[in-house]
Amino acid sequence: MRSIRLLCLVLSLFAAIAVAADDRAFDPELAKRLGADERGMRMYVLCILKTGPKDAEIKGDERTKIFDGHFANIKRLADEGKLAVAGPFGKNDKSYRGLYIFNVATVEEAEKLVVLDPALQAGVFVADLTPWYGTAAMMTVAETHRKLEPPTCDIANAAPWIQKWLDAWELAANDILHIGKAPAPDLVFFDKQCVYTTSMVTGEGAPETSGPSLMGTPLKWRAKLHGGTITMPDRTTRPAGLMSYASGDKKTGPFFVMSAPEIWVETLHTPLDEAKNYTGVFLHEFAHVRQVSGFPMMGPLEDAWKFKDSFDDDMVQSHFKSNEEYVKAYNAETDLLYRAAAAESKEETRKLAAEALKMIRARQGRWFTGDEAVFSQLDSMWLSLEGSGQWIGYAWLTNPKGGGMTTEQGKAKMRGRGKWWSQEEGLGLFLVIDRLMAEWPSLVFHQPSIGAVELLERAIHS
Repeated sequence: MRSIRLLCLVLSLFAAIAVAADDRAFDPELAKRLGADERGMRMYVLCILKTGPKDAEIKGDERTKIFDGHFANIKRLADEGKLAVAGPFGKNDKSYRGLYIFNVATVEEAEKLVVLDPALQAGVFVADLTPWYGTAAMMTVAETHRKLEPPTCDIANAAPWIQKWLDAWELAANDILHIGKAPAPDLVFFDKQCVYTTSMVTGEGAPETSGPSLMGTPLKWRAKLHGGTITMPDRTTRPAGLMSYASGDKKTGPFFVMSAPEIWVETLHTPLDEAKNYTGVFLHEFAHVRQVSGFPMMGPLEDAWKFKDSFDDDMVQSHFKSNEEYVKAYNAETDLLYRAAAAESKEETRKLAAEALKMIRARQGRWFTGDEAVFSQLDSMWLSLEGSGQWIGYAWLTNPKGGGMTTEQGKAKMRGRGKWWSQEEGLGLFLVIDRLMAEWPSLVFHQPSIGAVELLERAIHS
């Protein structure tokens, strides 16, 4: 007990020296926030952790698990503001193992926190508690420490949201599309500090560990700090910002990239409870991993591309958006497709879809001529890729095991503001196609795949 009193005296002395050395003006707001009294002090409870009766008996994996829980409990209490200071003692002859300073006024309150520690529950430690009166500035230690401690990366921190997305694809592939499993692509996920990947290129230098699985297949993961730049599996680099896309490399094969929910929430200023909407985004883009290989003409077309528009899913929109007649034709056929999807009977759907198909053919025949004839093939390809991706997101959002939305809610979420033509018209196309020909996934997720316009024609005549 004399050692504890001596420790309290030393701590108080250091606190007094720190306060005396600070000649800044009194800050009443800070004093109030930290719970300081008229002396700038407050009550805490000091806890000395000592070696417990079971310490020598607990070894191996059991001990590792207990200490993982011990450190997790420390972090949780610190994050909740209930623990001001924590740390281990050096080697000593008093059986002292560690120290806590709890942000509570009574020993009784501290006892309720101590019993949550797995190491105490297991008998590795025992606790000696006593009230302590010290500087209220102690409450700023945890905040300051976070600024001093270099961040570390652990796949366990990202596993919950990564696994949720991968489970959503399993539901989509098995229960919605009925296309089964395929070899996993290289996966690249990242938050504001760390990248979590199955790619040896992206995760170069990081140790391999277990983590989230894809459709029952265990995957090997690497986690490391990205420093604001992500090296992709094809060795290109991109800033660690908002993104979600599928691509491929001739050597490493297909890969998928997506930023964490926290980046979507922060960038788009949306509530965290809308994070399931980003599952729809994930499914849309992840579907492309299974589709891109079904369009082998994409590579040669990109190599031969000579227009100023970027070679991507918005190239048709970029090229023709200033043509008022073209935009009018696009809007008319898109509106008709959504009318067809919402028709009361399949017969009416088929009739309206046939009219929409005629309008699509007329638009392509009028404007996709000469050098621009290449847009006909690209239009159908992008409508297939983007439309099926939109439909998969919609189907998951409206599935009871998925997003649990109504059909109208799911449709509204995936349509958004209808800003991107290939997604807006594509979703309308696949809502119609799915109503008329439920087996369409076997044609789209196939090598070779089939373009959306040709698929619509098959659906109409099915």
